[in-house]
Amino acid sequence: LYKGASVVVGLKAENSLYVDSMATYSEGDAFDHEAAAGFIKIWGLPVKLWRTVHPETEAIKPELKVVGEGK
Repeated sequence: LYKGASVVVGLKAENSLYVDSMATYSEGDAFDHEAAAGFIKIWGLPVKLWRTVHPETEAIKPELKVVGEGK
């Protein structure tokens, strides 16, 4: 390990729940695109509520760190 750091470069699972036809957003795939809008609205409610309750607070900006080089 370099300076005690490690980076995950891939995962495999015998019983993976990943299904190619459900992971795409092209026309004719198995994913219902209409469902995405509702999902986004529902999962975004806590953020909207927090902003309503704390309008004076500056937005918290996450600090992202890129490790290594992407391919």
